[in-house]
Amino acid sequence: MNLSMKESLNFKTLLNLAQYYLAKRDHSSHELSIKLNKFCLLKNKSSHPIQNKNAKQFDEFTEDFSHTDYDFSSSNNQLSTQQIAIIDEVILYCEEHKWIDDVRFTRNYIATQHKKGTGKNKLKQNLYQKGINVALINQCLEESGIDWFELAKEIAYKKFISFNPKAPLDEKAKIARFLQSRGFSFDEINSLFE
Repeated sequence: MNLSMKESLNFKTLLNLAQYYLAKRDHSSHELSIKLNKFCLLKNKSSHPIQNKNAKQFDEFTEDFSHTDYDFSSSNNQLSTQQIAIIDEVILYCEEHKWIDDVRFTRNYIATQHKKGTGKNKLKQNLYQKGINVALINQCLEESGIDWFELAKEIAYKKFISFNPKAPLDEKAKIARFLQSRGFSFDEINSLFE
């Protein structure tokens, strides 16, 4: 794609913003694309400066639009074909330079959330919301080799120190609700009480 001078400035601006986000934490390509889309939509509607030499001002600007209640679904808030092409080019550039990789992101996310005690169902839901396709999610979950039944047991014993599989029904319900909120399946939860 041959970019004119004006488009090049937009490309550089979006690439700098992508680098800013990726320096903070890993993102999926979909997640980064959404953030860049929001930035462009707000740039079209706001009077905020795009390129600030002062990093504090840039942080304040990105903070402003990352927590906004701005309506991005309105028909008035559509990106131009040129802006969409530039965003796609930035995402492609990041992928070519291995700054974003959905497989790596998915594996790292699973490992991190496993350490926090998150169940498989919640992991799947969170990854799907971040734009990861279901086949990749399932593949990475299988490759992880995590014993979800054992993890549910560890979390139950950690949270409920006096955990007893023969506990009264109301205590079992409390434990089950907690584990369900953590993303564990009914099979994994019921295995604790057998």
